[in-house]
Amino acid sequence: MLRIGVIGCGRIVREVHLPVLAGLSGVQVVALADPDGASREAVRPYAPAAKTYNDGPELLEEGGLDCVVIAAPSQLHAPLATEALRRGFHVYLEKPIGTTIEEGAMLLDTWEGRGLVGMVGFNYRFHPVYQSAREMLNQGAVGKPLAVSSVFVSSAAVHGEWRASRRCGGGVLLDLASHHVDMIHFLFNDPVAEVRAQTFSGHSEQSTATLQMRLESGLLVSSTFSYGTVDDDRFEIYGERGMLRINRHLSDRSELIPTANQSARRRQIAAALSFLWRPGFILEKRKAPGGEPSYAKALEAFANAVKAQQLVEPSLADGYRALAVVAAAEESAGTGSAVRVLAREVRQ
Repeated sequence: MLRIGVIGCGRIVREVHLPVLAGLSGVQVVALADPDGASREAVRPYAPAAKTYNDGPELLEEGGLDCVVIAAPSQLHAPLATEALRRGFHVYLEKPIGTTIEEGAMLLDTWEGRGLVGMVGFNYRFHPVYQSAREMLNQGAVGKPLAVSSVFVSSAAVHGEWRASRRCGGGVLLDLASHHVDMIHFLFNDPVAEVRAQTFSGHSEQSTATLQMRLESGLLVSSTFSYGTVDDDRFEIYGERGMLRINRHLSDRSELIPTANQSARRRQIAAALSFLWRPGFILEKRKAPGGEPSYAKALEAFANAVKAQQLVEPSLADGYRALAVVAAAEESAGTGSAVRVLAREVRQ
């Protein structure tokens, strides 16, 4: 039986992590930690036999675990994960892996050479729409990619929450942009080499950002991120043979639009209206985050990797790559110039 400790008992843990873990065979949540007593009580039905702790360090110090799932506020991610690795625990760490590039480097220094599973919660890699898109790109469905645009915006309220403060790990760059940066690495297997960014603090700190990224191959990616608007999460990939459209909210499969002709225009209209005859999918999406299928697949992959003593992706190294792009974007937003992304090799 795999003994798991969960650090953080907030909404996402109640709706996603604990229900998923409760449904996995050979897994038992034996410890829970959160400084808020009401939050600890709220998750007790999901793991009634688990011992509870006032904070993560207390849980880690007592031990009796094989691994930990860390879903605490972002500013605690790197310190908690570093300590967990030092104590020999496998780690599933929600993104970002840290709030600064220095924290990310410290975490990787601790992880290297220990033979422990270190997985970051870039769960969208397990979503069928992104997996189908990656397969189509690998098969050359759009030919040579020429340009990429992406949008990830959220209706989430941020006032009075950790998302509103960059010091606490908030802002759209760490919260939303890190997901799309990882998707770029996942879809193209081509790291971001340089970034130019602008940020706007509207109703909260760093609540909107635009990124212009150049990949190592030279491919250009333009992305927009924002809080406090409609929910939207999509990619459009333009290539010599056509366009690949990815919309996580409206479909579980990507749409291929061939180069401009009458058939292409009909397919664009059909794709735009496709959600009208897929009401079941839309209703499931309204249950998010619990209805998001990628969470369960990601946590199951982590548990299986720990049982098999095998490394798994997305790893902490992938988390560092995304954090390095965010750090470069923040520097660019401050200077107004393009900034090279700090690369790092990880030995495992």
